[in-house]
Amino acid sequence: MIFSSLAVGEVRSLPKRRRIWGIWMYVSTLKLESQELLIVVSDSPGESAIHDYGRRWQIETLFGCLKSRGFDLESTHITEPERLTKMIFLLTLALCWAHRVGVWLDEIVLYSSKTWA
Repeated sequence: MIFSSLAVGEVRSLPKRRRIWGIWMYVSTLKLESQELLIVVSDSPGESAIHDYGRRWQIETLFGCLKSRGFDLESTHITEPERLTKMIFLLTLALCWAHRVGVWLDEIVLYSSKTWA
């Protein structure tokens, strides 16, 4: 009920920390375009918590793609830190390149479908 009146993109936080599972935390909420609420419980108040969560989610998504959803990083069995760092760098570069090419191809398809209409 507290967050039901939020507009899309609006962030609202409870004014004081709340005790959650025995730990005093801040509760912040962002209304997404899908009308769902993103609720973040953190030791940081307000927009800071939402921003930090967004950055963390990008990193989690990257590692998910590098591991189980695509590049299968675990199958390399590399344990030496310097080699692992280089491997992660190259895989991240490959993922970014693949993403950019996908966006570019999508734009081409979108553009070509408009010219035929």
